[in-house]
Amino acid sequence: MENVTNIILNKDIPVAYDDAKHLYSVAGRRYVSASQLVEKFVNPFDSPEVAKRYAEKHGMTAEYWLNQWATKNEKSKIRGNHIHDTNELILQAKMIDKFNDHQLTVHADAITEEDPWITRPDGIYTERKLWHHGYKIAGRADKVILLTVDEIRYAHVEDYKTNERLDFESYQFRNGSRKMMKPPLGHIMDCNVWHYYLQLSTYMFMLEYQGFTPGTMTIIHYPHPSAEQPNPKPVKYPVPYLKKEVLMMVKFINR
Repeated sequence: MENVTNIILNKDIPVAYDDAKHLYSVAGRRYVSASQLVEKFVNPFDSPEVAKRYAEKHGMTAEYWLNQWATKNEKSKIRGNHIHDTNELILQAKMIDKFNDHQLTVHADAITEEDPWITRPDGIYTERKLWHHGYKIAGRADKVILLTVDEIRYAHVEDYKTNERLDFESYQFRNGSRKMMKPPLGHIMDCNVWHYYLQLSTYMFMLEYQGFTPGTMTIIHYPHPSAEQPNPKPVKYPVPYLKKEVLMMVKFINR
């Protein structure tokens, strides 16, 4: 069989996904996930050094704070998985959801991964695989909405985020400059909101590859409960389509 790297794959061929390894592939060729793609351009976080400085300022040892942060991160991950799973179950149970005043079907098992994306009917799709064979990338958005308006097939993307906080600006150094992402994204602030912008833009890039017109993208943030807000409501944030930056990333890793 001809090596998958030497052929042009039909865009309708779905990627395989190994849930245990969080690994996408086609015919043995590994694909880079959307989150892994963005992570390649994020500056590494020096946890030991930060913990050391934090201990000097707040007391205790660096090891103590590292353990505290690890425990907090694990609890946050469990909470995040619960919110994602609950939202998916609620949507599938309702079978109908509203988007921009349109009532849309929530498609579960009736539409399979083998059905070409562009042939799939309008509606809501949760945790469905996306891919781009040309750049060997893949991923799964929490929620893809397909909606035809005036014979134009639009794709919209929504993603749930459960961080304790969303940072719209990166760390500011004493000279006033901001921490920026690695080249060629040196013009993008290195903070979680901009990482999410790039992640969702990668999903939209893959949907555009499938033949859809880019629609809206939205982050739905679930704030952590606090004394002031014991039951905070989800907050929606619009996301810009950073197509130019997605192209920069995929071309960089495929040099």
